Amino acid sequence: MTILTAATAATAATAATAATAATAASGVQQTAGLYDGTTTLGLMAARDGIVGPWVYDHFKPDAWPQDSAATLGQWSQMVRAETVIGEVMARLQLHSDGDVLSIYHIQAGTVGQLTTCHSYRMMTFTRPTPADFTAQMPQMRSYADLRVDRTAEILTQAGNLLPYFSAICAMSPGKMRYTHELLNIVETIATRLVLQVKHSLACKRPETYSPQVQPIIPTPAHGTLPSGHATEAHVMALVLAKVIRDGSKKVAPETTAMLLHQAARIAVNRTIAGVHFPVDSLAGTALGVHLAKYFFKLVSGDTSIDELAFSGKGCGGTDYNPQNLLPADNEDPSAAEAQNLHRVEYTRSHVLPTDDALQSARFKWLWDEAVKEWA
Repeated sequence: MTILTAATAATAATAATAATAATAASGVQQTAGLYDGTTTLGLMAARDGIVGPWVYDHFKPDAWPQDSAATLGQWSQMVRAETVIGEVMARLQLHSDGDVLSIYHIQAGTVGQLTTCHSYRMMTFTRPTPADFTAQMPQMRSYADLRVDRTAEILTQAGNLLPYFSAICAMSPGKMRYTHELLNIVETIATRLVLQVKHSLACKRPETYSPQVQPIIPTPAHGTLPSGHATEAHVMALVLAKVIRDGSKKVAPETTAMLLHQAARIAVNRTIAGVHFPVDSLAGTALGVHLAKYFFKLVSGDTSIDELAFSGKGCGGTDYNPQNLLPADNEDPSAAEAQNLHRVEYTRSHVLPTDDALQSARFKWLWDEAVKEWA
């Protein structure tokens, strides 16, 4: 799983190279840092030579609006990422009750001068038993036969998923700055959320069930279910597909399907590598699709939240087959439904008060900027 936090996803790809790639390309440094000593001394000398008598009260810049998404464009990419991620993550909470782990959306509101807070359950997870994981071992053996064919993908996807999606959509970093930024952010949110789910469910990796598994990459030091790669890949695929459709009137009809096929292939590669069971990818895909639909609601200002339930208990030899995410001949990413997967059921829909829409102003600002790049 690609562990991308705001200090890595949003920083490693951009801010960490601000003094090199970003500066060389644009001359604008993206984050605060240090000049070399000679430049600092030169700036001190230059200032002394040009500023003249000290004058400070004839120019009064206007104040920026307080707590407004409109100021996001003023910040560096790293700061903007942390600002957006923080707002979204503050609304997602987990709670364990026996064998069931629940993810909740937390909705804050006001009644008069009082602040209210309501929770709406989005999804539940029931983990497989050790016997269920044992029943998946024959599939682990079968998937291992594909290692020679998939090694290049497995190795490169361990660190960065974005090239596998950008190649489908001709997504140049130079022209699609905000799209790249949005995808890094949704991947980061997915990572942070799935790591919490993994911790709570605490499922052991395939290599603990047999010394014959022998993964071809280092096994990540966290639980196996849900698969983080499956979660992240499906979030990225659906968000990218939706942004493209929102911004462009002309979209290749196979784009959404191809992005989803790529996401599924990324998930399967983790089983081939020996670090995930098929049921892990099933759970991760369900979480990724449902999280992507949640992001769509943050943009549209929807007032409903669907609740889904994933149960791994009794999964036995269930294989990973995500082919039914979209209805036949439907390329609209909004039509993707996690409940079309095995082991996933629709429970109910929560309707929020009409004045408590799900919209996130910060997330929507970035989304809208990304959509403009596809016009």
